[in-house]
Amino acid sequence: MKVQVQNEFIEIVHNANNLITYFDENIFFIKPNYTVEHELSANEACSIEAAAKKSTSTTIWVIFVSSSKYVRIKNTKFIKAFKTYDNIRYQFVDVREIALESPLKNFVLSEKMRRSKKISKKITDILKYILLLKYGGFYFDLDIAKVSNEEVNRFDNFLCFDESGYIKNSIIKLSGEEGRKFAAFLLSEVAKQLNEATFVFNNSTLLKDSLKNFYNLSKIEFNQNSVQKIHHNFFILPPKYFPKIENIEKEKIFDEEGKFEKNVKFIKINGRNESDSKMNEIIEKLCPRIYEVLLKRM
Repeated sequence: MKVQVQNEFIEIVHNANNLITYFDENIFFIKPNYTVEHELSANEACSIEAAAKKSTSTTIWVIFVSSSKYVRIKNTKFIKAFKTYDNIRYQFVDVREIALESPLKNFVLSEKMRRSKKISKKITDILKYILLLKYGGFYFDLDIAKVSNEEVNRFDNFLCFDESGYIKNSIIKLSGEEGRKFAAFLLSEVAKQLNEATFVFNNSTLLKDSLKNFYNLSKIEFNQNSVQKIHHNFFILPPKYFPKIENIEKEKIFDEEGKFEKNVKFIKINGRNESDSKMNEIIEKLCPRIYEVLLKRM
């Protein structure tokens, strides 16, 4: 059901579990909120534009989640800047409804999901696994910007290490039959934890343990520099693929020609400082439309 809204808000699709008709060719960003109005920040908008710019044949889904069914999305200058990209879509998702078609069905029917404050804070984590199970593709946190497209596209399924050797939950790709089977296994493990009285949700541990159990591995070694093949169609990428923007001076982001280094696939852009000239250079390359909006603000 489409809902018409005022000019200061964008049109949003409600309860559209069947709207996503593309399979595996998706990038999902999830914007949670506990009010009836959502607004994207500059960082979030840049992440979305970078994905749209680097993956023109992929549909970019900006998924809005709220405790209210009547959600309004502010039509800010950032969103208006997206009009030049025809692969960006907006959607509201009712987590309870979509979870009924997943391994979490019994948990949802038990009403524990609605009553638990702990679980309400983990809705984004739960939803991303459901979306990857149902539709396949990439999931990015809203502070992750896509830099390169070529090499990561050859991996059908991957997780990634951070600098400390933990598996990140901010960048995930699951696609095809194997990816969906792993997503289903992940959600079955989530369901087990959700039904425990002392519920603790640690994504890094969940991902690592699920990967070990799913592929019957004795251990998973941290590899600082190389892509690690877990199965014939499943990989773990090293941390050099996604340096943090806070460590920009320590990381070599650009080559001598001013292009992104070949090993840099994603950049974490959280905590952006607009006065940082190096940062501005990166933002200009990643998301030129959002950069134009920011220039007008300065």
